[in-house]
Amino acid sequence: SSYRDGNWRDNEIPVLFDILFKWMSSTAKKILWYEGYNVYTSSEKCTNFIENLKAWGYSVTPVATEPIADIDLSQYDILIIPQLQLDRKTRYDGGNPDLLPDNDVQAIVDFVKNGGILVISEQSDWGGYNWALVHNKILSALDTDVRFQHDAVYDDDNTWTGDPWYPIADVDT
Repeated sequence: SSYRDGNWRDNEIPVLFDILFKWMSSTAKKILWYEGYNVYTSSEKCTNFIENLKAWGYSVTPVATEPIADIDLSQYDILIIPQLQLDRKTRYDGGNPDLLPDNDVQAIVDFVKNGGILVISEQSDWGGYNWALVHNKILSALDTDVRFQHDAVYDDDNTWTGDPWYPIADVDT
């Protein structure tokens, strides 16, 4: 959610990503912003972030093609996957990694092994909205030791729309 308009102060997130991209590759300029599989953080929600990147010389192409394996990823230097929302029984269960085709995962792995930069975004907050298990399927295939996890504390007695909500506590000093 940090990319979305209104969720960051002037230039902080775009500056960070510009520095990271330059650190990983001094020539990476072509960004594919993936928008298929019910992506939550679409390019439409991130116009300020994208405009900052464009001002620094990046091209940003939103692509919603499903499956990912049908996209020629070799045309891009950077692949941004901003929160794939693949199934969920509740907002809190991490999604269903079986719904992300193995061919798509392999296409992403091949992209990275061929020098591509991958950015996967996940979210976990008091309102749920985590698909950590879906994204971990990609991370596992990349043979990394890094995984997403869902670390939120909920209050089953304090509900909103029937779901657990953020805890309400009284602190007695």
